[in-house]
Amino acid sequence: PNQYSSMIPGYSLGAIDVVLGSGATAMGSDGLTGAIDFRLAQAGRGTDAVASPWVGTRLSSAEGSVMVEGGVDGRLGDFLYSIEGGYGSFDDLTGGRHSGERIADGSNHVSGTSATAVPGVAQGGDDEIPNSHFGMASSAARVAYVGLSDQRFELAGGFTRQFDAPRPDGYYENAAMSSPLIAGGNGQTRRIDRYYDPQDFAYLHARHIAKDVGAFERIQTTLYWHHNSEDQYRNRFNAAGTPPLLTTVNSERWLDRVDTYGLDLQFTNRIAQVHEVTWGATAYTDRLQSEYELNNNGVVTAPDGATTVPDDSNYDGLGVFAQDLWTINERWDLLVGLRWSRYAWDYTATDNRSGYNFIDPNVTNGTAAADFSDSTDALTADARLGFHPTRESTIFAGIGQGFRAPNMTNLAGNDLRGSSTVVVANPDLKPEKSITCEVGAKAQSGRDGASIGVFYTMIDDLIQPVYSSPALGTQGNSEKAVLAGGEVAFDWGLPLEHWLPVGHRLALINVTNYTSGESDQLQANGTVTEVHISRANRFFGQAGLRYDLGVNWWGMVRTRWSDVYDEVGTGDGGDTRHTTAPSANGIPGAMPGYAVLDVMAGWLSTNGKYRVQAGLENIGNVTYRDVGSGTDGAGINGVLSAGARF
Repeated sequence: PNQYSSMIPGYSLGAIDVVLGSGATAMGSDGLTGAIDFRLAQAGRGTDAVASPWVGTRLSSAEGSVMVEGGVDGRLGDFLYSIEGGYGSFDDLTGGRHSGERIADGSNHVSGTSATAVPGVAQGGDDEIPNSHFGMASSAARVAYVGLSDQRFELAGGFTRQFDAPRPDGYYENAAMSSPLIAGGNGQTRRIDRYYDPQDFAYLHARHIAKDVGAFERIQTTLYWHHNSEDQYRNRFNAAGTPPLLTTVNSERWLDRVDTYGLDLQFTNRIAQVHEVTWGATAYTDRLQSEYELNNNGVVTAPDGATTVPDDSNYDGLGVFAQDLWTINERWDLLVGLRWSRYAWDYTATDNRSGYNFIDPNVTNGTAAADFSDSTDALTADARLGFHPTRESTIFAGIGQGFRAPNMTNLAGNDLRGSSTVVVANPDLKPEKSITCEVGAKAQSGRDGASIGVFYTMIDDLIQPVYSSPALGTQGNSEKAVLAGGEVAFDWGLPLEHWLPVGHRLALINVTNYTSGESDQLQANGTVTEVHISRANRFFGQAGLRYDLGVNWWGMVRTRWSDVYDEVGTGDGGDTRHTTAPSANGIPGAMPGYAVLDVMAGWLSTNGKYRVQAGLENIGNVTYRDVGSGTDGAGINGVLSAGARF
């Protein structure tokens, strides 16, 4: 899930590659519209110095944040190395000028005290958003041996921890202004505290690269281990008595661990100078540990069916692929690929797990269990044709197949922790299969660039919840689905050479995105209904002007905007992330559009060793919320960042 990308600190990255389209043969074809490849920075970052230390910091007012980071890169003989670390502290966010109207008066939200707060009554003019703080610490190291001209050995590792991290939409104060109100006992809006402490991500990569080995231009072997863990806590409160008292009904704890062990092999052959053939295989196994504990008014239990996924579950992936980049001539090239993918899973579920009472329909108390082992595989292919009218431009058209097997959350997940909605797992899910057609063009000349692309994806058996009500759904497969959209982007310098000083540049910048998604969904009564794919129907982007004063100074003014989100999925109407920030059109789950204005400027030293950037975001102090977010965006926000290398 994309929220875990925040566990990879930016200072450890050398590049982020966005591979558009479903034809990512070497990466896997389970991304409908592309893949994002986070590439670690090279050990040493190109320095020949024994030690080249660096530092960086970022401060922001509305986020109440302080971030510091630093490290050292260097070379010792034939060894390159990088060591780095960082720390960040984020206070409760200050939203726009109307964010206080979305925050309920939770001043008496303490167990055993009078619950005088009235559901649906805002806290007033204070726009600070409670339960939005968190802390983060990270470290990483990389080393490479380059003593052999045709070989390279690499080792990389890192660790990131987020701590004291509430989930804002899991708190009374943040969700009680939802419209309609969340149901609760004794007429009170439901009161829940949900927080993570800690969330961890650790990784260890070992890689060997050999060049010009016999017929192979390049051989790359990667072994890796990834570890994700998170401890989540939830306290439920209920109102009772006259006047009502807030009493703890129960406290819950989930402890989840995922260890992934993987091997990736890639071979590159150059054939007749016009065919670059990349082929290989990738295999991994996920080992999942999941624990649950419930303290219900002093009675502690640990029902197996309430864990996030069944404990000791295994999920395995295997892929074999080959692709050929054929340079037909200086104008035309063709990329074709073929991939075989297989996924397998094995777990034990008890009859008290949501969606698994069929194991023993008569008594669902967790004493009956069954083993579930299955697999699915598919052969997918893709092709993309490129035409280059000039050296700086490309026109492309492609078609690619996609394949996504159900994951453990789909098959056996316990999604009782979601944002007001409950989604029941389904062990009988079929994999998704899709075909994507795309066309586009791009041009780049110096710093000037522009691109346009559109895609149309036809999906069979799309995995998504089938809702019997806005708050209750079951994982299912849609009959048919379509996801379509496009993007227009440019960074284009205006032809003002005769008006501007030498070396100065004024450019228009823009990125505009549109997506639309609909699915034909089989309902419980046997009928088929066309529904919107949740959060897929969007029209959003950013645009502005950037002025560069030579190579050192720059300034920019931009607007970030989104159209109203009103083609909603069924579950959006019961999701407090949406209903706490409702659109005025009355559609359940709809969210208003917005436009915010930012101004920023920066300076970079001529030698590239020192940088400063300052900005004022959301100058109008607009209250806005991105679709699917559990909290409003920052209000007017002063940001200052700086860095130096020595």
